[in-house]
Amino acid sequence: MRRHRAKTPRTEVHCPECEGTGFTRVTQPSEPGRKIYPASCKQCLGKGRISSEDMLRVAGNDNTEEREAAPTIGIRPAGMSDAELLLEWRNDPLMRAMARSAEVIERQTHVAWLSQRLARPTPALFIAEIDGLPVGSFRIDDGDVICYVAADWRGKGIGGAMLKAANTEYGPLRAVIFERNTAAIRAARSAGIEVVTVD
Repeated sequence: MRRHRAKTPRTEVHCPECEGTGFTRVTQPSEPGRKIYPASCKQCLGKGRISSEDMLRVAGNDNTEEREAAPTIGIRPAGMSDAELLLEWRNDPLMRAMARSAEVIERQTHVAWLSQRLARPTPALFIAEIDGLPVGSFRIDDGDVICYVAADWRGKGIGGAMLKAANTEYGPLRAVIFERNTAAIRAARSAGIEVVTVD
């Protein structure tokens, strides 16, 4: 009869890197309306706890592949000073291809829309930043979230980080996404956002 050796249970402790919070350490800005959403801790992957075996590997620097974490982004309300930047992102060819309307928006039309939007009691239009540099934006309309990522920052987890921040602060949210935009679908679902796909 073959005997199976019982597995030794893994012992987990509070992650020393994040002190058990599951997030990287950040200092919140003092400006009203600005907030920084910390990234998940790379050591514990946001769990706040880490096994003793993993701690030994980290301490021993055994060349274990570094774990990827979403970027730490700051969120602030958009203003009229962001008009040109928002228009550039909106008229980006890739963004237009994935938008409900693919037409190019004229500057005059955009400025009029932005003025009306910011005049609302709750504009729900935001700019995402990394170290003070704008990297994307998102807006919320009746529970639906729409986001744009700057071309130079695509493929770096910005969209997912924005969606997670949006859903954490203003959720539950929904995203209407083309079926072909599989990256956006994965990012939204990972952020806990309800996804509705369209052809």
